[in-house]
Amino acid sequence: MARAPIGVGIIGCGAIAQRRHAPEYDADPRCRLIGCTDFLPERRKELADAHHCKTFSTLNELLADPAIEAVSICTMNSMHTDTAIAALEAGKHVLIEKPMAMTANEAQAMLNAAQKVGKLLIPAHNQRLFPGHRKARDVLQSGMLGDVLSFESVFSHSGPENWCLDRKGAWFFDPGKAGLGVISDLAVHKADAVNWLLGMPFSHVACHSSGICRKLPGLHEHAEILCRTDSGITGVIRASWCNFGAEENKTDIFCRKGVLRINPCPGCDLRIETSDSLQELDLGGISTNEKQISSGVISAFLDAVLDGTVPFACGRDGLFSAMFTDACARSLKSGAFEALIS
Repeated sequence: MARAPIGVGIIGCGAIAQRRHAPEYDADPRCRLIGCTDFLPERRKELADAHHCKTFSTLNELLADPAIEAVSICTMNSMHTDTAIAALEAGKHVLIEKPMAMTANEAQAMLNAAQKVGKLLIPAHNQRLFPGHRKARDVLQSGMLGDVLSFESVFSHSGPENWCLDRKGAWFFDPGKAGLGVISDLAVHKADAVNWLLGMPFSHVACHSSGICRKLPGLHEHAEILCRTDSGITGVIRASWCNFGAEENKTDIFCRKGVLRINPCPGCDLRIETSDSLQELDLGGISTNEKQISSGVISAFLDAVLDGTVPFACGRDGLFSAMFTDACARSLKSGAFEALIS
């Protein structure tokens, strides 16, 4: 007999919840969106009206509903840790937007809570699910291009005020709520994706940032991060909210026998270059702020919750991202390479 749809809830009703989580829950018959909560009454009402679900005035009210077995956490970054731990202790599986935590210590506390109650804690590292990245990983693991030597990875657009609901008043611009600005917003995406593609973590990073566009105190708008692994692979991640042209989300991986170029241009998700061949693959595209396509995150989350499949990302991956931002913060102060430590 078919299982009844699992009940889910959404915590935080901003742009990412409205444009990704809620629509993708609605589109999957294996679940039912029970309700949502947000500290802004008008925002939770807006999402509830659009998706025909209940509103909860507080987090505790939502977590107390036994019909809700899993939640998406889509709040500002500074609320992630307390919210996730509360949800886990209430017996809910947790899908949480990146970065999972503001610091490695917070991430470890979340991981400990998940392990204690035996529930899933999955950071929404959606770049792992893009077809170009998945195919690139297959190519790298096949060995056809030989050893990886270095990489360059870029994620840049015109900033959160052109995507989120609060525009210039967005919490992304408040270091106390968001962390390291564009580093916490975009660079963690590329750090996770490259770490996953290479199959080995960075050991050290050196970070430089600037804030010359919006001129807000302590805001990191553009960052270039040198990364290296213990095996000797080196590369650079560039993340920027100062790109007022076409959005960039691409990675080049330089190998001993050729080059992989992920999302090098519109219509090409992966280009495989060798000395005697060139192959270009259109695999379905990648989401941008202007063109949203299904992220696959909700489907993969439900696969893990309902079928016990290996999650596309886990709490330890969220811990790595927090270690990455911690090391970037130390490097911004020291001006030197800093080790990733838990």
